[in-house]
Order: sequence, then C-alpha cells, then structure tokens
Amino acid sequence: MNVPMEAIKNFDEEKAINIISNTFQDNAAGYNKCTFNPLEKVVELYERIIKEKDEKYSLLEQSLKEKK
Repeated sequence: MNVPMEAIKNFDEEKAINIISNTFQDNAAGYNKCTFNPLEKVVELYERIIKEKDEKYSLLEQSLKEKK
C-alpha cells in the first residue's frame, strides 16, 4: 500500500483523533457530517497492511524453504 514503515511506527492515535474531530466537527463551515467512524477506517487500513505484510513474509519463507 506504499505506506512507509516510519508512518506506522510513529502513528499517534491522539493526533489522528484530533485531526479527524477538527475536520468533521464544524458543520457551519460546509463540512458534511461524517457518517462513519474515521478511526475505525484507520484501524482497518493498518490491519490490512499488517495482513498483507504477513502474507508476503509467509510466501518468502515458503520460497526459501523450497530452495533448501
């Protein structure tokens, strides 16, 4: 997904919540009310990234075992 490992390591939940709440809080400024929980979407994204990483490592490990 082209997300740098540094971004994952430095992920700060407090900052993410702050940014999200500031973005979707002000309906008067023309923002639509958020119909989903943005934090859940962030968690889903990182879960997918971790799952893909695990799958890649498994394939690499299997490939290395086959070469022995």
